[in-house]
Amino acid sequence: MGTLLEGVDAVWLNTADPRYYNYIESSVDQFVGPDGSIATLNVEEYQLDNILLGRQLLELYGVTQDKRYAVAATSLYQLLMHQPRTPSGASGSNGEIPTRCGWKGYIWRNHFYAEYAATFHHPEAFNDIARQFALIDEHARDCEDRPALSRMG
Repeated sequence: MGTLLEGVDAVWLNTADPRYYNYIESSVDQFVGPDGSIATLNVEEYQLDNILLGRQLLELYGVTQDKRYAVAATSLYQLLMHQPRTPSGASGSNGEIPTRCGWKGYIWRNHFYAEYAATFHHPEAFNDIARQFALIDEHARDCEDRPALSRMG
């Protein structure tokens, strides 16, 4: 769902057509309860499947200032903060640095992490975010066994 909403978001930002914003809001509202809980989130499973939804939560919060979206985004942020970490400090749903073709999800997590930190004024988070990217550049390889970030420049 998050990938689709990323595309709809891009169209909304480029057209200012309220139909696209309304689609994003109604889609997100299917998952977010009146108290800001996310129906599909189970923090004990360390699942990060909802992270892409986090970017829309932050955007909706920015537009509406509706506390439900802030609460839901904070739940995802807390999930990130409690993810297992490797001895070097890398975070991930299984406590390992992705090593083969798994780095995209790692980048999505850190994108949300950075947006959340900027929105809710957590400047200390940016050192950790930079460390996460340094670790992925050091350890992750794409499918051709090159450093994962080497093709992003």
